[in-house]
Amino acid sequence: MNQFEIILAAAADYYNGTPAMSDAEYDALVAEFARKQPRFYDQWRASYIGPLPAHATPHPFRMLSLRGNTFDAFSEFAEWLTNMPKKVQSYTVQPKIDGHAIAITYLEGRLIRVATRGDGTAGKDITGVILKNSILPATLVAGSPSPLYLSGELYLPLESWNRAEFATPRNELCSILNTHNHPKRSALKVAIHGVHDWKHAHFASRESQIMAYLNGRLNLPTVPAFELAPRVMLQGYGSTLMGYLEHFRKSLPCDGLVVKADSLADRSRLGSTATAPLWAYALKTY
Repeated sequence: MNQFEIILAAAADYYNGTPAMSDAEYDALVAEFARKQPRFYDQWRASYIGPLPAHATPHPFRMLSLRGNTFDAFSEFAEWLTNMPKKVQSYTVQPKIDGHAIAITYLEGRLIRVATRGDGTAGKDITGVILKNSILPATLVAGSPSPLYLSGELYLPLESWNRAEFATPRNELCSILNTHNHPKRSALKVAIHGVHDWKHAHFASRESQIMAYLNGRLNLPTVPAFELAPRVMLQGYGSTLMGYLEHFRKSLPCDGLVVKADSLADRSRLGSTATAPLWAYALKTY
């Protein structure tokens, strides 16, 4: 196989739950390919999110990737934040949980479908695993908003990770999902981190408000998040963002941070590329 075919195969292994190389090895391979063939790389990244799994189920919204870089390349994050419109003043900082990205659909208070990200338009239906192991509530309280289109991360908690046999919690998660009737399926958890096609702006207009409602009223598990002003992130990088990262890593399989504009109106104005939202940035670590 040539280098590009190796990259595609590695990406397919990753999204199918059988990773053949570490994230750092994959990113290094992609970076080398980008240096050698920048034009082809740009065309590929402009349209590629992930492979389409067999027997895929369509998503009710498009699941995008996150653009970003490592903590060592903080200047690039600072440039992104500095170039954001000045009127965007409300940001959240969340852990970048190392698990499987999922799309969640509730209709009339009932859990209808959970699927892995796949190629962003369709993924593998894992609703049965979620319901059988009570990872998400099958029904919500009466009067909950409908429809609810949510994105989140399916992950294995640190306290359940078998460190002796698996290099990372995500590797063990992959093993669990690919082994029928695995006893550790009940240990899996979900953290919801995004809402899509929200039609209740009169009720809540910022994602942080919606997450508080989902967690406090609907008993849905949401990702922990902190609100930060841009100047705090730029001026107090070492003490602030790194401090949050260390805080999150005490309890979650976390491989970085995600910084997002909080206002849904700001997000709508900023928009997205074909693969990534322009209002979010991932700071990664290995």
